[in-house]
Amino acid sequence: MFHCKKATYFVHKRKTSLRRAIQPAKTPAAMSIIFKIMTPSDWQGFKSAGIYGGSAVDLADGFIHFSTREQLLDTLNKHYEGQTPLYVVEVDPAKLDASALKWEPARDSLFPHLYADLGMVAVVRSTRIQALPNGSFSAASLDAV
Repeated sequence: MFHCKKATYFVHKRKTSLRRAIQPAKTPAAMSIIFKIMTPSDWQGFKSAGIYGGSAVDLADGFIHFSTREQLLDTLNKHYEGQTPLYVVEVDPAKLDASALKWEPARDSLFPHLYADLGMVAVVRSTRIQALPNGSFSAASLDAV
């Protein structure tokens, strides 16, 4: 077995950094809204039930994926290209269980993940958006958000 103090330090430092990253969220003052992208059927089901357990991907991952405003366009183009229409649901993180909202590393950034169901009480508003004819999304797609 190969052992190196520098490698051990790096692994320890990385685990410590990740451990800090997944602590319960202390919502930054500038982080007033987070966003959940939903299909029309997910949005209709959420409106009817008043509670949302997540999409198939969310259920498989064990948490509900959210994006910040800065992450939203990349998330749309990476995971929802060609799907239209979609709903961008604006959520007030202050109305979520703080111990269930965690900021975790993904795609070289920290993303908000909710380890609980999402209640309608936390929703600020929803906006229906359309992809461009080529299936992608642009900043103009998010003008109303």
